[in-house]
Amino acid sequence: AKTGRVLFADGAGAIARPASVTKLMTALLVLEDVKAGRYRMDSMVSAGPMALRMEPSIIGFLDLKTRKPVSWSVDTLLYALMIRSANDAAVALAEHSAGTMEKFVARMNAKAKSLGMDKTVYYNPNGLPPNSAKRYPWKSFNVTTCYDQAKLAREILEKHPELLKYTSCKTWKMPDGQTIINHNNVMRMDKWK
Repeated sequence: AKTGRVLFADGAGAIARPASVTKLMTALLVLEDVKAGRYRMDSMVSAGPMALRMEPSIIGFLDLKTRKPVSWSVDTLLYALMIRSANDAAVALAEHSAGTMEKFVARMNAKAKSLGMDKTVYYNPNGLPPNSAKRYPWKSFNVTTCYDQAKLAREILEKHPELLKYTSCKTWKMPDGQTIINHNNVMRMDKWK
């Protein structure tokens, strides 16, 4: 992690679909925004129509008792993003960050390019497949390589190690009392140190 030198690789350049690992780039851009002062961790985020249509895994932007919309803090959404892999949290954060999901995806691709992630292309901030339930506008799968993901992980570890606070959790209690659980530990970057 300190030098970026590859110690061993097998198929590191093979194109693959990152699925929910996409959310690491989403989290990185959100943390960059916070560091730049564009908004704070306690800034409240509401869901737009696209976030409300997301398929599970979701955090939910409707109060289950009153059926009224709720907002969550950036901090809460980062926990939901990394522990539950919440697709609606990814879209809500993207729209909060850039105004539209499309502008955020453009930022994702620009950041990937700046990191030398030459074989990575993003179409959405959460990794859901195209035309899933025929409700989403993106036309292709996000694609990347293991080598590109290593570059992303190195950037996170060097410049935003605070993300480990979110990725190392197995469970977390939300402000509304629900407990979110990471069953897969897919995002456990603390293991990458």
